[in-house]
Amino acid sequence: MDAHTELRTFLLSDHGLDLYSNGLAASEDYLAKDGDTARAFVRAALKGWKFALANPQKAADNEIKYVPSLKPDVIVAELAIVAGLAVTPEVRQNGLGWFDPPKMQSALEFVRKHVGLSGTPPAEADIYASGFLPVPPIKP
Repeated sequence: MDAHTELRTFLLSDHGLDLYSNGLAASEDYLAKDGDTARAFVRAALKGWKFALANPQKAADNEIKYVPSLKPDVIVAELAIVAGLAVTPEVRQNGLGWFDPPKMQSALEFVRKHVGLSGTPPAEADIYASGFLPVPPIKP
């Protein structure tokens, strides 16, 4: 790759697929049994994201302590991209981790229509669990 190559981002949302960028997975059994642990993990993870987005150089310095082969300038550039994608006006208002159920439904419909699913597609409400975000929300 040429050192003067311009980085471009291909956004599926520009083509009709508006997805959330990150998620966590847990079984319904785990959430029922260890919901408090899940809530604490989500709170800690979102506080970490808030810090990293607000302090990209410090986040890069911390990360390379554990993965020295990473390049700090690349980490900082990636965090700028993530911030541009993840920190929307809705997230600024509602907090990190916030999502909109109708947007989930729209994404599911896009996948059903354009990607296809074998078997019975899941209901939109089966894709996520609510009640695990911190109150008050953690805002970027």
